[in-house]
Amino acid sequence: MDPYAVDRVRQVIARITATLTMLEGQQGELADDVLGRVEGAGAVVAAAREFEQTLRDELRAAEHLVHTIGSESGKHMLETQAIDYENSQRISRYEPC
Repeated sequence: MDPYAVDRVRQVIARITATLTMLEGQQGELADDVLGRVEGAGAVVAAAREFEQTLRDELRAAEHLVHTIGSESGKHMLETQAIDYENSQRISRYEPC
């Protein structure tokens, strides 16, 4: 998640909390309801962060897999080219018995 967006969410939550503190003396039930919603929003943000981390982990794993496949493919391609060259030059890899 963008650090700026996280900071912005924190600022909004801080302002809401300050407003709730002010409202608490006036209307306790409303403040509790809004505070509950803010806490729920905090849980949603936490879940979003966890989801983002999971996506990043999966992306890293996929990048590693693609790198491994590319590396192995390159090795096989070089081996195939070497065999093609040997065949064109009539070079045998095996010693005659």
